[in-house]
Amino acid sequence: MKGQAETTELLTWIGIIVVLIALIPVIVPIIKNAIESLAISSPDVVSKDLASLISISASATKDISVVYDPPGLSSYDVNIENRMITVSRGSGDEKEEASNPIIVDAKGSFSDVDEFKIEKKIEGSEEKYYLNGELLCSFGRSGGKKVDPSPLPANGHDVPTDLPCPGSFLEFTPLSCGSGKFDLLEYYIPDSPVTIEIEHLQGGYLEYFHTYLTSYENDEGHFYTTKSRDPTYFEEFRFDKNFIYHMKDTTWATGPNQNVKCENGDDAFFTSINGHFGRDNCDDFDPDIEGGILHPRCMSVGETSDSYPITIVGFSKKTCTCCKTPYVGDLTSQMTLVSRGSVTFPNGFSRPDVVKIRGENSGEIYYYDKELGFIGFEAPGFSAYAKQIFPGETHCAVLSCS
Repeated sequence: MKGQAETTELLTWIGIIVVLIALIPVIVPIIKNAIESLAISSPDVVSKDLASLISISASATKDISVVYDPPGLSSYDVNIENRMITVSRGSGDEKEEASNPIIVDAKGSFSDVDEFKIEKKIEGSEEKYYLNGELLCSFGRSGGKKVDPSPLPANGHDVPTDLPCPGSFLEFTPLSCGSGKFDLLEYYIPDSPVTIEIEHLQGGYLEYFHTYLTSYENDEGHFYTTKSRDPTYFEEFRFDKNFIYHMKDTTWATGPNQNVKCENGDDAFFTSINGHFGRDNCDDFDPDIEGGILHPRCMSVGETSDSYPITIVGFSKKTCTCCKTPYVGDLTSQMTLVSRGSVTFPNGFSRPDVVKIRGENSGEIYYYDKELGFIGFEAPGFSAYAKQIFPGETHCAVLSCS
């Protein structure tokens, strides 16, 4: 009887083991999900890579779709508005928005990418997530205690304030335009570091212009023109192989000492974007689309460009946030390359290779020298021309906001 009982007990245990083995595919996911649910239930603890929670697909300027299927509790949320992807976790008073939202380029920098790889890295006191190598978001880590993240830009409408200042003089390769055309960028950017003293004939005061390139790659780049030895007075431009674009101008005024102001009284500067968006345009501005077309890079003497719709957007010099001013709204940009050759100004300053460009809507005339860059300006009742050259003198633009 004892031997029979032992045999029965052995068979029972074998049966239990067989059943347990059969249940492993069911039990393991349950345990795994339970552990993951506990791990991510706190908004201050991340144990699972964001890559397994979110998949994103997009093409050029089309809509972006987000698949959100986290295990356990719904601790993460993804929001996309105006091409800005932001990530948050937690809810209510515990909701935490990640810093460093990523903006998908309207021109389709991801147009050839069907899948996005998201990687998690621990850097110091932060968990950072990278989308195809570009920082997507970051969360603070401090022993399980909540760390306030860096503030997000207000709806993406703030402008970057950290302006580049190259340590050496940068150069670019002019385009081969053909058909009697030439690259006007050769006249915007000087051959070497130089500052031009500009004399305003009507007011007698002086300004000091210095133009410098800050980036250049694949026929695209940025450059700045400081308009004073005070580096907070400048204009910003960008270019590609097709056009030169005008961006910020911090010398916005209706006359000497008559700065344009925001409705709240702050001094204002402006930038431009392509297209017409009307006067109430703060919600339409995005740093990624900054820059209204001035004119094509390649033009021939006597050529008038197409008429390009642009919108002027105002910003507070105090806060660098978008503001309403009396002079924002829709404009058109149309330029004529009037001449190319030698020029002698009324003050006697003379140069051998200068282009004269006229704004068809404003009536303003600009003079650019092939070696020196900007050297003169005319408008109805107003004129300013180069007076002296200061080789080697440089100034880097500064956007100073509180």
